[in-house]
Amino acid sequence: MTGNWAYLTIMKGLGAEYRALAGMSPEDAARTTPLVQLWDRGAPSDDDGALGDGLLPADDEQEAIWASTRGDALFERLRSQLLDGPGRMWADGRPLLLDGGWLDRASDFATVLSSCRAAGVRAVPVTGLRRPAPYQAAVADFQRSHAPGLALRLGRADFSPGAPAVGEAIDRLLGRLDAAPEAVDLVVDLRSIDRMSWERDAVLAESALLTLPGLAAWRNVAVAGSGMPANASGYARDDIVPFPRTEWWVWGDVALRGRAGRTPVFGDYGVIHPDRVEQFAAARRLPRIPAIRYTVGDRCLMVRGVDLATGDEARVRVLLQRLVDGPDWCGPGFSRGDEWVLRAARGEGGLGNWATWKAVSQSHHLAYVTRQTASWPAT
Repeated sequence: MTGNWAYLTIMKGLGAEYRALAGMSPEDAARTTPLVQLWDRGAPSDDDGALGDGLLPADDEQEAIWASTRGDALFERLRSQLLDGPGRMWADGRPLLLDGGWLDRASDFATVLSSCRAAGVRAVPVTGLRRPAPYQAAVADFQRSHAPGLALRLGRADFSPGAPAVGEAIDRLLGRLDAAPEAVDLVVDLRSIDRMSWERDAVLAESALLTLPGLAAWRNVAVAGSGMPANASGYARDDIVPFPRTEWWVWGDVALRGRAGRTPVFGDYGVIHPDRVEQFAAARRLPRIPAIRYTVGDRCLMVRGVDLATGDEARVRVLLQRLVDGPDWCGPGFSRGDEWVLRAARGEGGLGNWATWKAVSQSHHLAYVTRQTASWPAT
């Protein structure tokens, strides 16, 4: 069986990520399947204007946002920042994978799923072999009531030497959830992939696929991971420095060898680190250092400016102009993120904040990778 995924992007359920996804062109969006890691935390600037300067919420308002773990609040963020307006294309029958593993209560996840269903969104619940019983019950109830199928997300620990036989564990779980492989999307998620161990991780991914029972029967099969750094602190300021997209290296190695019998779909975390690195307080007191992650080929460029608290915006704009004048620039019409970079380099508008730069980077990345996967292995 061959699925219909072309590219899987795993993203956190935060404002900047939602807006980058909502701003995709219809052509690129048609090739993209999002897996949203629902999260009721994050940095204060996650919910600002993202592609503009925006204003941070007042401290007491932000604390109220962080304190809220209600499913209706999570759905409201999803609805207002992705499903309405330009992002309405994600509410028109395309699958939207939702993972509630970071939420404190399974009932919140169930609320988001049911709200999506009421809004006509084709929500697909994501689970794993190690989720608690209340979570699995919420997935089973939704799956049995609405039959959207589900997604099974497997990690490194599921294939470790001391883990139970993965095939048997999958059979037991699918039996509990009353789901057949033909209605299940399978994601082998390596999460962070280090440059020094990517070849080992490619072997791990291939071995995982060979271990899985009846690989041809699953609705979709993807291998995902991320080579993105947690932050830009290790990169020089006022410079452009490349670093490898190790997730692309791993996937390409597995796909080119073709030993698994089925070519997996490419999946990544965009330009965002898989861990909850956005969870911090007092964001107003952090340095305001622009950092654009610009994807090109099998690498990414870290475009890191100087601290805008010094007031030296001109140096940042000169740095962005270096990107525009360089050989890797894709042009202003490539994505909304590229359009923002050109305007900022020309001195048009403000330079935003860290959520702006995350959304800009993610916007370019989504456009780039949808086209890169479409032309593989030529790229």
